[in-house]
Amino acid sequence: MMTVESRLRFLFYSYFDFFKYFGPLPSEAKYRNEEYDHQHVNPLLYVEMKFILEKYGFKIERVETNRMVRKWKIIFPLIKYFIKFKTKKKFPKEPFFLSDTILEGEDLIYVAKKY
Repeated sequence: MMTVESRLRFLFYSYFDFFKYFGPLPSEAKYRNEEYDHQHVNPLLYVEMKFILEKYGFKIERVETNRMVRKWKIIFPLIKYFIKFKTKKKFPKEPFFLSDTILEGEDLIYVAKKY
Protein backbone atom coordinates (compact mmCIF):
# COMPACT_ATOMS: atom_id res chain seq x y z
CA MET A 1 0.00 0.00 0.00
CA MET A 2 2.95 2.35 0.48
CA THR A 3 4.45 1.47 -2.89
CA VAL A 4 4.99 4.15 -5.48
CA GLU A 5 2.26 2.57 -7.60
CA SER A 6 -0.26 2.54 -4.74
CA ARG A 7 0.55 6.14 -3.81
CA LEU A 8 -0.07 7.24 -7.39
CA ARG A 9 -3.34 5.30 -7.48
CA PHE A 10 -4.41 7.13 -4.32
CA LEU A 11 -3.39 10.46 -5.82
CA PHE A 12 -5.42 9.93 -8.99
CA TYR A 13 -8.27 7.66 -7.85
CA SER A 14 -8.52 8.25 -4.04
CA TYR A 15 -7.91 4.64 -3.04
CA PHE A 16 -4.86 2.44 -2.45
CA ASP A 17 -4.12 -0.82 -4.28
CA PHE A 18 -6.38 -3.64 -3.02
CA PHE A 19 -8.59 -1.15 -1.11
CA LYS A 20 -11.18 -0.09 -3.64
CA TYR A 21 -14.32 1.83 -2.80
CA PHE A 22 -16.92 -0.61 -1.47
CA GLY A 23 -20.19 0.96 -2.48
CA PRO A 24 -23.41 -0.83 -1.58
CA LEU A 25 -23.20 -4.48 -0.62
CA PRO A 26 -24.49 -6.92 -3.22
CA SER A 27 -27.76 -8.68 -2.44
CA GLU A 28 -27.36 -11.66 -0.10
CA ALA A 29 -28.26 -14.19 -2.79
CA LYS A 30 -25.70 -12.76 -5.17
CA TYR A 31 -23.14 -12.48 -2.35
CA ARG A 32 -23.42 -16.22 -1.60
CA ASN A 33 -22.95 -17.24 -5.23
CA GLU A 34 -20.12 -14.90 -6.22
CA GLU A 35 -16.91 -13.99 -4.50
CA TYR A 36 -16.93 -10.42 -3.23
CA ASP A 37 -14.11 -8.71 -5.13
CA HIS A 38 -12.59 -6.59 -2.34
CA GLN A 39 -9.46 -8.09 -0.84
CA HIS A 40 -9.07 -5.90 2.25
CA VAL A 41 -11.32 -3.75 4.40
CA ASN A 42 -8.87 -1.36 6.04
CA PRO A 43 -5.33 -0.46 4.98
CA LEU A 44 -2.59 -0.35 7.63
CA LEU A 45 0.41 1.81 6.91
CA TYR A 46 3.87 0.81 8.13
CA VAL A 47 3.73 3.39 10.96
CA GLU A 48 0.40 2.00 12.17
CA MET A 49 1.63 -1.60 12.13
CA LYS A 50 4.83 -0.58 13.93
CA PHE A 51 2.80 1.25 16.59
CA ILE A 52 0.47 -1.72 17.14
CA LEU A 53 3.33 -4.21 17.40
CA GLU A 54 5.34 -2.01 19.79
CA LYS A 55 2.25 -1.32 21.91
CA TYR A 56 1.92 -5.04 22.57
CA GLY A 57 5.61 -5.64 23.27
CA PHE A 58 6.90 -6.63 19.83
CA LYS A 59 9.92 -5.24 18.05
CA ILE A 60 10.13 -5.38 14.27
CA GLU A 61 13.28 -7.27 13.33
CA ARG A 62 12.84 -6.92 9.59
CA VAL A 63 10.26 -6.31 6.92
CA GLU A 64 10.16 -8.36 3.75
CA THR A 65 7.94 -8.46 0.71
CA ASN A 66 6.34 -11.13 -1.44
CA ARG A 67 7.64 -9.51 -4.64
CA MET A 68 9.03 -6.25 -5.92
CA VAL A 69 6.84 -4.19 -8.26
CA ARG A 70 8.58 -1.91 -10.74
CA LYS A 71 6.36 -0.31 -13.34
CA TRP A 72 6.62 2.67 -15.62
CA LYS A 73 10.35 2.38 -16.28
CA ILE A 74 10.67 5.98 -17.49
CA ILE A 75 8.76 7.90 -14.83
CA PHE A 76 9.15 5.50 -11.88
CA PRO A 77 12.71 6.56 -10.89
CA LEU A 78 11.71 10.23 -10.89
CA ILE A 79 8.66 9.65 -8.71
CA LYS A 80 10.65 7.38 -6.38
CA TYR A 81 13.33 10.07 -6.01
CA PHE A 82 10.69 12.70 -5.21
CA ILE A 83 9.06 10.46 -2.56
CA LYS A 84 12.46 9.74 -0.96
CA PHE A 85 13.35 13.45 -0.96
CA LYS A 86 10.09 14.49 0.73
CA THR A 87 10.08 11.55 3.15
CA LYS A 88 13.68 12.15 4.28
CA LYS A 89 12.68 15.65 5.41
CA LYS A 90 9.65 14.46 7.35
CA PHE A 91 11.06 11.24 8.88
CA PRO A 92 14.86 11.66 9.14
CA LYS A 93 15.18 9.04 11.91
CA GLU A 94 13.16 6.32 10.19
CA PRO A 95 15.28 5.02 7.29
CA PHE A 96 12.85 2.21 6.53
CA PHE A 97 10.47 4.71 4.89
CA LEU A 98 13.12 5.16 2.21
CA SER A 99 13.74 1.46 1.63
CA ASP A 100 13.04 -0.30 -1.64
CA THR A 101 10.89 -2.79 0.31
CA ILE A 102 8.42 -0.03 1.21
CA LEU A 103 8.54 1.73 -2.14
CA GLU A 104 8.51 -1.32 -4.41
CA GLY A 105 7.19 -4.23 -2.32
CA GLU A 106 3.72 -5.47 -3.22
CA ASP A 107 2.79 -6.92 0.20
CA LEU A 108 4.78 -6.24 3.36
CA ILE A 109 5.63 -9.15 5.63
CA TYR A 110 6.58 -8.18 9.18
CA VAL A 111 8.98 -10.33 11.18
CA ALA A 112 8.66 -9.28 14.81
CA LYS A 113 9.77 -10.67 18.14
CA LYS A 114 8.07 -10.21 21.51
CA TYR A 115 10.32 -8.79 24.23
